[in-house]
Amino acid sequence: MANLAQIRAQSIAFQALKSVRDLTRLVGESTHTLSLLALKPHYHVFEIPKKNGKKRIIEAPEENLKKVLQKINDYLLNIDFQDFFHDVSFDKVHHIFAQHFPKPSF
Repeated sequence: MANLAQIRAQSIAFQALKSVRDLTRLVGESTHTLSLLALKPHYHVFEIPKKNGKKRIIEAPEENLKKVLQKINDYLLNIDFQDFFHDVSFDKVHHIFAQHFPKPSF
């Protein structure tokens, strides 16, 4: 279990993300690897039976994707949400979305 100092450090690191390069440093993977995982994620798809007799489709991420998702999830779960939400502003969210989803030209 992480101590309070580790949790705060993780919270600060996650809140400071401004680019894909920042994310690569945080999760310890290259930009190339993250790009491949984002563009063509690999999942092992299988079915398991439900109690009602129907099938449930499971899409389990392959190991590399699972490792990256787990690292991101660890940071998300360890964030001190009280501090986090006070630090998130409309401008920060708008900037991140504008960077990654530019306005289409018609």
